[in-house]
Amino acid sequence: MIELGTHLKRAEKQQRERLIEYRRVKNGVDYTWLASFPRQGYEISPGDQLELRDICSKIKPSQCGPVILRFRRLMLEFEPEGAEIPRVFRSVLQDFVTQDEEERKTQDGRWGKRRRAKSLATFTFKPSRLRVNPFQLEDTHGSDTESELVASGRARSKSMPEFSITREVHCD
Repeated sequence: MIELGTHLKRAEKQQRERLIEYRRVKNGVDYTWLASFPRQGYEISPGDQLELRDICSKIKPSQCGPVILRFRRLMLEFEPEGAEIPRVFRSVLQDFVTQDEEERKTQDGRWGKRRRAKSLATFTFKPSRLRVNPFQLEDTHGSDTESELVASGRARSKSMPEFSITREVHCD
């Protein structure tokens, strides 16, 4: 709605400038500094405002950018007068709403025609090539022990910090 108001004001300003330029060319003298023109703003009727707001509420926030871009392109292409701008805005909004409804219907049709997915319990998984033996005593890094790995800086990172004991305390 803000975009519509901005374009209405811009169209009024352009119309005023055209009128001033026409009078300047017609008379050959510039009296614009002397005359003040009353502002003739085009006002949208309350019924039209409610209808436009209702259509705007049907558009998703993620679609607002494309709607505004399409409206701006049409405004640049046709350069409509003040009274025509709300009609252009309404047509852009209605196009997007109908496209969204059609997409929703096609997606609903696709989901309805699809078969249900099979349960993972029915699948058999092939065993992996790598076999893990938890009782195997060999390290994966060769013959390095954990203390040698820590000294060389290749130690495995752990989620908890490693606490080293600086002195032992005996409670007797």
